[in-house]
Amino acid sequence: MKFPCFLLAVFALAVPASSFQHTEHIVGETIDRWVDHPDQRKPEQPLALVEVVSTADERHTFTNAQNSRVSDDNGKTWYNLLNVRSGMVTLKVIESPGVEMPATITVYFERSLYVRSRETPVTDWLVHPGDRLLGFFSKKDGKWTLQDFSFIDPVPELLFQRYASQLQSCFKNPLSDAATLARRKLEYDEGRERAKHQAETNHIDKK
Repeated sequence: MKFPCFLLAVFALAVPASSFQHTEHIVGETIDRWVDHPDQRKPEQPLALVEVVSTADERHTFTNAQNSRVSDDNGKTWYNLLNVRSGMVTLKVIESPGVEMPATITVYFERSLYVRSRETPVTDWLVHPGDRLLGFFSKKDGKWTLQDFSFIDPVPELLFQRYASQLQSCFKNPLSDAATLARRKLEYDEGRERAKHQAETNHIDKK
């Protein structure tokens, strides 16, 4: 199956980072550096395309964002509260360019999601059986670990980053498909329009 590269060019639009609903921050190797400087790639820290087989031992804990700020909205106080979803995930390794990895590995992961309160229901849209994800991995004492315990959703990378086509060209397998890219782009466009409408409404209300 050949990846429709022309879609990458069509969808490579600039969208504010606030459109994303997760808070992972990669502090080690990064995709842009991995793509732009192939001569500096670390064999001991490969970027791999994986598929989630199953999750186990899931937990939800709470913490505050590092930039924890308090804001007042008509008498209501909001905190940057995070619901941290964590657990073990078994992965099928689809492709790890330039590095041999086992067919399956099990690693620990974390997902940090903003919530308004501890009682706010959370429906996480990532790290579920069948999801195809990217991740930087390393091996220590015979065990594989996930860098920063954090996966990378390939769809935003393909849609919004300047190196989308370069990233795809590093893999033989498609990182996503046309339908998923189109659906996610629509979701981001609609979210941006809602945010714009809300901002305009707030401006009018203040007059």
